[in-house]
Amino acid sequence: MEKIPTTTLAKYISLASIGTLVEWYDLFVVGVAASLIWPTLFYPTGIGAAALAASISTYGSIFFTRPIGAIIFGHFGDKIGRKTMLIWTLLLSSVGMIGMALTPPFVSIGLLAPILILIFRLIQGIGLGGEYGGAATILIEYTAKTNKRAYYSSFLQATVPLGALFAILGLFLGRTYMTAAEFATIGWRILLGIGAVALIIGGFIRYVLMESPLFQELLKKKEIERSPVTTVLKERWKAIFLLGLSWAYIVTIFAIIYFPTGLSYMAALKIPLGIVYSGLFAGAIGV
Repeated sequence: MEKIPTTTLAKYISLASIGTLVEWYDLFVVGVAASLIWPTLFYPTGIGAAALAASISTYGSIFFTRPIGAIIFGHFGDKIGRKTMLIWTLLLSSVGMIGMALTPPFVSIGLLAPILILIFRLIQGIGLGGEYGGAATILIEYTAKTNKRAYYSSFLQATVPLGALFAILGLFLGRTYMTAAEFATIGWRILLGIGAVALIIGGFIRYVLMESPLFQELLKKKEIERSPVTTVLKERWKAIFLLGLSWAYIVTIFAIIYFPTGLSYMAALKIPLGIVYSGLFAGAIGV
């Protein structure tokens, strides 16, 4: 079996994982904003629960465009190349994050505010939809000639709690050194901006350093699938359906019901955010 230098392998794993890390960083930052800040910032005053429901729905809308992104970037990743698509996934995701961070409040632009937030969230979902699958694929292809490709590709999933840790740390520091009003006005926007900058830098580094040697071999041999999406849906639709269902409970229970709906419930109970963040931080470390 082929042995890959440790430094080179670490470089590939880091570059492949940056999108997943920022994805889960974003999940927590936007989750907090959607449950505690957006209802009064981007929606009319006086509608209470309706604003909260609309805000959390906007937060969750990302899960509707992620499959679209997976199809688009998966298809062209199999035809054009992994690196090109993995650059675009990061850049498109950063557009969504920057757009949300720069959206003016309802008092400034009225109903355009919640519309823009929704549009940018949907755009971000398309980018992130192609990120995880593409990153896992390029890691597996890069380590295909070793006997540890499953082990090496598992490092991608290990960045999930790391992204959560960074987000919780940023949220904690923001609430520690800013007033509640300052954090609601600018603090969460800064945190989103930091994530977007990380994605842009990661995209440029991927352009310089990443490539899938296995895909390059297929390209030279002209063994590229003519219609990847059609082929996989025709031959593997049952596996795709079952795999999708296997993740449905995570999206439903954790990403929607527990977080951020749970945050808004804890806020209604007047539980100090320091305690909430400490619990989330400890949970992320445990994972």
